[in-house]
Amino acid sequence: MNTEPAAPKMNGKRRMLIIVNPYATTVSDRLKNLVVYALQGRYEVEVEATESQDHATEIGRDAVDGGYDIVVAFGGDGTVNEVANGL
Repeated sequence: MNTEPAAPKMNGKRRMLIIVNPYATTVSDRLKNLVVYALQGRYEVEVEATESQDHATEIGRDAVDGGYDIVVAFGGDGTVNEVANGL
């Protein structure tokens, strides 16, 4: 378990991590970029792509340790399931 304090919020915005499964049929670079652009005005947005099975679970755990205020699963139902298991 990470015992370091959470990173401070930049510009007073809440920190959001979007965990993207780039292989999901509902995901495209264009859609991902549109979502990030739409959210950047209100949140400090970071994106991390999954690279293998169960990677979203690992990223979700790291997001909790990293002090993110919001974690978004961007992919199919498998991605949502993995992220939820990591949180």
